[in-house]
Amino acid sequence: MSTIPEIVAIQRQVAAEMHCAFFDTYDAMGGEGTMARWYGASPRLVTADLLHPTPQGRPLSRGCFLSSWGWDTIDGRCNTEFPCHP
Repeated sequence: MSTIPEIVAIQRQVAAEMHCAFFDTYDAMGGEGTMARWYGASPRLVTADLLHPTPQGRPLSRGCFLSSWGWDTIDGRCNTEFPCHP
């Protein structure tokens, strides 16, 4: 999905122009290929649309956001299988 990096670049630019914070979910979750890896995981961490996390994937997604604020755990446990920053 080469359009995702283009969308992220536009979001980053708009955030800068508006003097807003910006969180790059795409990069934080691992960038290209992440959704395919998450879909192939057992249990699946993302739904078949490759966009929405499953109930099992939500804590990981949330953890990626929290780790950007200095939190290194997800639900009290370290995330080593699917690190937020590859």
